[in-house]
Amino acid sequence: MGAGVVALLLSPGLPALAASRWRRGLGFEGVELGAYFLAAGAGRFGWPGGFWTGLSFIVAWRMIVAVDAFRAPAATKRLHWLLLVILSLGLLFTKEGVAFAMRANVVEAFRQPSDGMAPTLRFGDNFFARKHPTEIRRGDVVVFRYPTDPRLIFIQRVVGVGGDVVTMAGDQLTVNGTLVKRRAINEACPVIVEAGICEVWEESLGGRTYRVLEANYGQPNDDTWTVTVPPDSYFVLGDNRDNSSDSRRWGALPKDNLVGVPTFIWWSNDENGMCFDRMNRRVE
Repeated sequence: MGAGVVALLLSPGLPALAASRWRRGLGFEGVELGAYFLAAGAGRFGWPGGFWTGLSFIVAWRMIVAVDAFRAPAATKRLHWLLLVILSLGLLFTKEGVAFAMRANVVEAFRQPSDGMAPTLRFGDNFFARKHPTEIRRGDVVVFRYPTDPRLIFIQRVVGVGGDVVTMAGDQLTVNGTLVKRRAINEACPVIVEAGICEVWEESLGGRTYRVLEANYGQPNDDTWTVTVPPDSYFVLGDNRDNSSDSRRWGALPKDNLVGVPTFIWWSNDENGMCFDRMNRRVE
């Protein structure tokens, strides 16, 4: 029973390796690593079904390995305890190294800290982001290090790339002299507005169609400006246009601050509990 618990909690191949069943132990480790790569790859490429398949397989596999360890005949030869400790640490550091490399170069999970990107991303949405995107276009949602404090992670939408002239007059966005198409949507505002009127609009930019919020919070909207985006930079806005700290306040986003591009929401909860209706949504 003790070996089964170890297999379930620590490492699937460890009990078999401890009993000198090397092929079995390494096979257990390899199968779980493959499921881990499946889940991570699904997070990178925006495939919710693949992610949940990989995650479910890992849980089921741990159960199977635990049963195998419990049913295994008594070992005729066991590793010396010191070698077992070294082996355990080696497996631990190897897995942590793989996980670190995946987070740094392939995919990473983030949690939306506010409603500044509502309705696309809400407070409490947990999503995956593809690391090191090769191309960023107008309309893309990006994850980046906040320019004035790189310790903070922000998520906003690109409305202008290097060389673009971006203008906003009232609530109407113009890029390089072309009005960004939008239309009013007859649906309830998904965030709480303490005063004033909140409206939902559908906007189309760069081949993407998405929703934005406009709320005057009881004050007249006098938001008129024109900027030219510097080279190797982006102009970003929150989809919750009147409640977002974005390029209108702190300037263009340097390309070097980019972290990744969100793919899909894998988990969501707020102060009222789970938000099942938001899970498995692609971030567009």
